[in-house]
Amino acid sequence: MPFTAQTSLTLRAASIEAVNPAVNRLAGSGLFEIRKVRFSVEADRRALNEARRAAVLDAREQARIYAEAADLTLVEITEITDGDALPPDGFADMPFSLRFVEIIPPASADFTASVTIRRRITSR
Repeated sequence: MPFTAQTSLTLRAASIEAVNPAVNRLAGSGLFEIRKVRFSVEADRRALNEARRAAVLDAREQARIYAEAADLTLVEITEITDGDALPPDGFADMPFSLRFVEIIPPASADFTASVTIRRRITSR
């Protein structure tokens, strides 16, 4: 009974520019078939915190709009619950070739976050 073994290889590179030459050496060896390349951000805390700030500002704006539409007054925040704060899914576009790979990294990295803010409201 024939079977196929799959090997997963993790390559860490200090810069985007170093990825193409390294992956091409692996692909050119004929030992590996490159199917997927994933990018990640090494120090993502600052970007995630910026996404959290944007989520809170958006939640405040939404609460203001709902309160105005319902003719209510926002009094105070009673609870803030952190939702998801996610780094981007950084998968590269992969042209089909067994021996040569040109990796096209994502043009930007968009971080997302969500937050739930509970407020006390009163009538005007």
